[in-house]
Amino acid sequence: MTVPSLPPRAPAALPPSAEPGDKPSRPESVLILIQLTVFAVLCWVIAMPGSYSSAHKQALTMVKDQSEKGTSLGDPDVVARMVTIAGIAVSAVVLVALVAGLLALLLRGKGWARFLLGWITALLTVMMVFDVIAVVFGDGGETETLPAWAMVARIIGGVAALGASLAAMHPDTRKFVEQVAAFRSRSAGTRQGRNR
Repeated sequence: MTVPSLPPRAPAALPPSAEPGDKPSRPESVLILIQLTVFAVLCWVIAMPGSYSSAHKQALTMVKDQSEKGTSLGDPDVVARMVTIAGIAVSAVVLVALVAGLLALLLRGKGWARFLLGWITALLTVMMVFDVIAVVFGDGGETETLPAWAMVARIIGGVAALGASLAAMHPDTRKFVEQVAAFRSRSAGTRQGRNR
């Protein structure tokens, strides 16, 4: 038995006031994508310090192993603390910079940025699912040591990332990216024609 499928949805047309030479206006799916992505990343950055204790234990073990091998790095606890804080800060900065760059490229009409953004938000969603499974079934991993506030922030961020992933793959978002790319290529051609 086959299930009937809905007919394909027609892509969104240009707004009635838009002329072919006008810059395309952002559809609602792009606005939702931007808002949910920023919110999801903000939630994950807020939750990052929650993993300090487990990251500190790993760094302390690594520093003690290096000390036993003859590499003296100083007081192991101080070095482990510095490595942990630096690791959390660098992770947060890299995540924010990567997502901000991809959002800027998406708004400039780069289709591959839309796919990467969808992939990153889907990855955050999958990580949230694993966090919930670890809390419910208790795998003995890092997620059990996270404080409640960090776990809540990661779960809320994961749900927002799911919505952002769906918005990134929405047909209106794809059409907007294509329209912006076409507009930018027309604008570049016009500028080159004037320079000649």
